[in-house]
Amino acid sequence: MLNGYGAECLPISTAACRRNSLVAIGDEMGHVRLVESGKDEEPGFTKEFLSFQCHDNAIFDMSWSLDDLQLATASGDQSCRVFDITKQVALYHLVQHRNTVKQVAYNPHNQFLLASSARDGTLNIWDLRVAGTKISEGSNVVAALQPVDCIRGIHTPEDRRAAKPSSVTALVWADEHRVVTTCEHDAEIKLWDLRSHLFRKKTPQEAESSGLPPNQVRSYGMSSLSISPDGQRMYALCKNSYIYAYSTNHLSKGPIHAYSHRRLNVDSFYVKCEVSRDGKYIAAGSSSNVGVVFPIEEQYLNPRMSADFTHKGRDNYLAGHLKVGKGVVLVHGHDSEVTDVTWTINHDLITVSDNFRIRCWRQDGDGSEAEDLRDGGETGGRRWGKGWAQRD
Repeated sequence: MLNGYGAECLPISTAACRRNSLVAIGDEMGHVRLVESGKDEEPGFTKEFLSFQCHDNAIFDMSWSLDDLQLATASGDQSCRVFDITKQVALYHLVQHRNTVKQVAYNPHNQFLLASSARDGTLNIWDLRVAGTKISEGSNVVAALQPVDCIRGIHTPEDRRAAKPSSVTALVWADEHRVVTTCEHDAEIKLWDLRSHLFRKKTPQEAESSGLPPNQVRSYGMSSLSISPDGQRMYALCKNSYIYAYSTNHLSKGPIHAYSHRRLNVDSFYVKCEVSRDGKYIAAGSSSNVGVVFPIEEQYLNPRMSADFTHKGRDNYLAGHLKVGKGVVLVHGHDSEVTDVTWTINHDLITVSDNFRIRCWRQDGDGSEAEDLRDGGETGGRRWGKGWAQRD
């Protein structure tokens, strides 16, 4: 991925459009590029459809509006912005965070509401219908908004309140009125009901919290949250290199099962996960330089942890407690940490890596092409530039 001066520029975040096959890529220099993921659509995946400058700092997350006409961005400059994609101009500047913004998300049921979380330990709720202060950015006029709700220190323990707040690493809307968050210092998930009297208290309280996974012998933070299309399941990627599945309406009962692979390793909070749009798969990046894909259906879960996950030193503390699902890795696509992932409207998977590359992975109908790539060797150069799903 090249910047405007022809030098390589590190991609950090990605978000696929809701209604078409375009995919947004955010980079370390504050640019957003749109690329076409459709197999037979012009200009193809290897050439950008358009690009524009959004921030003067890295873009760590993005979210599309319900009609794909607006794009919200979260940046290291401590702000979020909302852009009109048709004109590539900023409409709103969301200001109040005091550190890097980790995530921003449109409400999937209300095009005017957004939520954002940051390293300053806050959860902010924004309403684009609220009048803001008009500011000029060159020839463009932007509305600078303040949040309609701001909760500070939402995951910081009482005994640490005077110290540095815990970063709110991820959030997701459970429905129109409920937001789920998690953090860097432990694996607790909290659900916030915007209608609840608990949320309206002077010191807001969560409506429900998950507690820690079973037999967790030390504190691990969470790096990513994703929700199933029907809203019934919540998935959390933990720094202990497991993906935990929860019942959205019963978070307090803890995870109901998990997913793991010996090459799923989460060494940084840049590694993300996302559920496919048909609800059949969950994909995650990995610090082992691969993407990992798991089938979600519970028929594929194993009753206890396989020895495959312990022979390299991984703790076997889930054995006997949770069923664990196994997946496949996407090999030969990257040679550095795979960070963000997103599923397109055509069920293709986009992966972003620290090797300055973005990959588009397509499903192979009968599996014959992937089988040939796995077993056919390098004859004729047919593996050149391609990756494939590797079976154990």
